Amino acid sequence: MKASRRGLVAALVILLVAIGGTTAWVVGGGRGAGAGPPPRFVDETSASGLAHVYEGDFDYVAGGGVAAFDCNADGRADLYIAGGQGPAELFRNDSAVGGSLRFTPLPGPVTDLAEVNGAYPIDIDGDGNTDLAVLRNGGNRLLRGLGDCRFEDATAAWGLDPGTRHTEAFSATWEVGSGWPTLAFGNYVDPVVYSDATTLDPGKWCEPNELVRPASGGHGFGVPISTPASSC
Repeated sequence: MKASRRGLVAALVILLVAIGGTTAWVVGGGRGAGAGPPPRFVDETSASGLAHVYEGDFDYVAGGGVAAFDCNADGRADLYIAGGQGPAELFRNDSAVGGSLRFTPLPGPVTDLAEVNGAYPIDIDGDGNTDLAVLRNGGNRLLRGLGDCRFEDATAAWGLDPGTRHTEAFSATWEVGSGWPTLAFGNYVDPVVYSDATTLDPGKWCEPNELVRPASGGHGFGVPISTPASSC
């Protein structure tokens, strides 16, 4: 089963710039008196320099995530975009305020990872720089933000077991008294089980999810806790 998504640059990230005034609304859906004209939008994807493809076979059919965050503290949202079987890419937002959209690719071995389904921006170590939790097929990564849109792979240094599953979902919370977050990874279909024609119960297709709490020493993470898989 092929799930190639060439040209996803338009479908995955639709870059629209609003031109014109704002619109005021009242209960009932009507426009308020004196409101300006409704906003207009222009598709600037191609002109912006944002050229990216997410593609892959069935293993990547549920992916295609984008992390939007400010990695160089200039007040503009930069983008980290999953690539499926191809490489993920980091783009710096060089748009002029109020002007046309402009994105500059920032290639590098730390961020140009293959097998990426999505990513979440989060300040894991509390140093003020945004980090990235990168969800992959067969090995999640934690990328530590160094400022100025630079990253280092901190997966091993922070004690995270990257796993071998197909991760599609992520969430995090800070438990009371902990300076490090508790991480939750949601996993998808086990391709081996799914390909077995004798396994007809969808509830058995999914891989177990994982909960990762901070290490007892207060730095990094402990052993992942597997949780029962639900139907996916």
